[in-house]
Amino acid sequence: MIAREYLLEALLHEIDVCKHLFTKIPEGSFDFRLSDKQRSTLELLRYLASCGVAPMKSLWANDWSHYDAYEKEVENMTAEEFPAVMDRQAESMREVFSAISDAELENTMVKAPGVKGELPLGAAIMRTSYAWLVAYRMQLFLQVKAGGIHTIGTSNNWGGIDYKPREAVVEEEAE
Repeated sequence: MIAREYLLEALLHEIDVCKHLFTKIPEGSFDFRLSDKQRSTLELLRYLASCGVAPMKSLWANDWSHYDAYEKEVENMTAEEFPAVMDRQAESMREVFSAISDAELENTMVKAPGVKGELPLGAAIMRTSYAWLVAYRMQLFLQVKAGGIHTIGTSNNWGGIDYKPREAVVEEEAE
C-alpha cells in the first residue's frame, strides 16, 4: 500500500495545481463552457472545491451525507472565493489524514462509487478523491486553454508552475 504521506502529498499537489490554473482564467470567462452540456468554468471550480475531501470523508465515515454537505457548502461559491475554499479543503484533508492510521488505510474495506465490491480505504481514496482531482484539474486546464489562454502548457497543468525556457533555468542555476 502507498504510504499515507505520499497519498496526502499527491492530493495537496492537485489542490496547488488547481489554484495555479485558477490564476490563468481570464477575467469575465467564468461562464465559459466547452459545450452546452458541460459545466461552466465557475461550476467546474465549485466541483473542484469539494471533490477531494467530500468522498474522502464519506468513505472514512461510511456515510455519503458528508458528500452532500460539502457540495451544498460550495454551491454558491464565487470565483474569487476559490483559492480560500481550496485552502480549506487542503486543511480538511490534512485533518482527515492525521486521524486515519496506516492500518485503517490498508485494512478498512469500503464501497466506492463506480467500483464493484469493496476496496481498502486508501485505494478507495485514490480511486475517488485523487482521481477526481486529477481528472477535473485536467478539464480546468483544457477549459482555460480553450477559452483563449494559449500561453499555458504542460508545466502549468502538471506542475502548477509557469514554463521557463531551458536557457532561463540554466542561467538561474549558474547564479
